[in-house]
Amino acid sequence: GGGGGGGAAAAAEGTEARRHVVSFPAAGSGGSAEWASTLGEPRRRLPRAPPEAPAPPPPPAREVAAAAEAAEAEEERMCRICHCGSEAGALFSPCLCRGSIGLVHVECLNAWRRHGASRRAFHTCPACGFRYRVARTRWASVCRDERVVAACALLALGVVVAALGAVLGGAGVGLSIDLAGQLYRALAWVPPWRGSRRGWWWARAAQALDRTVLGAVAAGAGGG
Repeated sequence: GGGGGGGAAAAAEGTEARRHVVSFPAAGSGGSAEWASTLGEPRRRLPRAPPEAPAPPPPPAREVAAAAEAAEAEEERMCRICHCGSEAGALFSPCLCRGSIGLVHVECLNAWRRHGASRRAFHTCPACGFRYRVARTRWASVCRDERVVAACALLALGVVVAALGAVLGGAGVGLSIDLAGQLYRALAWVPPWRGSRRGWWWARAAQALDRTVLGAVAAGAGGG
C-alpha cells in the first residue's frame, strides 16, 4: 500500500515536471500568447487578462486655472468694511475698485459715508476716486422697506382678486348663472348685502362685493 502511494506521487511529480508553458507571438497582434501543454496532451490556450482602459486625458491647464480663479473669487466675496459675506446682505460694487476691496454692503457704505474722516468721503471713494451714484441707493432703500413691500403685496393681491372676480362675474352674467349665489348656498351663508332693496347704488355695491368674494375664492383655490 505504501509503495503504491509513493508510485502515484512520483508519477504526479513526473507529469507536473513534463508540464511547461510556451510563449510565442500571437497572430495579428504585436504581443505574445501563452500556451500550456503537457506531454501527450493537446495544447490549450491560457486565459489572458483584459486590457486596461486608457486613463482619461487631463483637462487643459487653461480650464483648470479658470476654475481655480472662479472658486477663489467665490470664497473671497466679502464686504471690504465689515468683512462679512452675502449672508449679511446684498453685495455690490459702488466704484472702480476690484479684488478684495471691490464689494461692499449698502448699509456699511452708508455708515462709512456718514462717519467719514472728510467731507469728500461722503460722495467719493477714497481708494479710486470714483464719485458714488447715490440716487439708485436711495430708491433701493425705499424698496427694501418692509412697509413698502407689504403695501405692494396687498396692492398686487387686490388687483388679482378684482381681475378674477370681474372675469367670473362676467362669465356668470353671460351664462345667466348666479355664481355668487351658488357659492353662498354651498357655504350655507347669506351675506348681509344680499336681499336688500336700497336703490341702484346698493345693487352696484352688492355686485362688486359678490365679485370680490368670487375673486378671493378663485385666488385662494389657485394658490392652494
